[in-house]
Amino acid sequence: RARPFDLVSSPSACEHCASGCAQRTDHRRGKVLRRLAGDDPEANEEWNCDKGRWAFQYATVGDRITTPLLREDDGTMRPASWSEA
Repeated sequence: RARPFDLVSSPSACEHCASGCAQRTDHRRGKVLRRLAGDDPEANEEWNCDKGRWAFQYATVGDRITTPLLREDDGTMRPASWSEA
């Protein structure tokens, strides 16, 4: 973990619903360590949902899809370019 003074804060938006609530993402050495409510009174006042607060670990899992995939006729997936997808 890290002490608060070791964290770098960046403004961001929650990606889990259509509201797009403002958030503050705190990270250290390229890894997100926490997300807090941002300053957007119209969207989320000073709150964020549980998903916005805690569901950020998916960004660093090893089996995350990082390139587009296309399904072949036999059902297998193959890598594709962004323009092809």
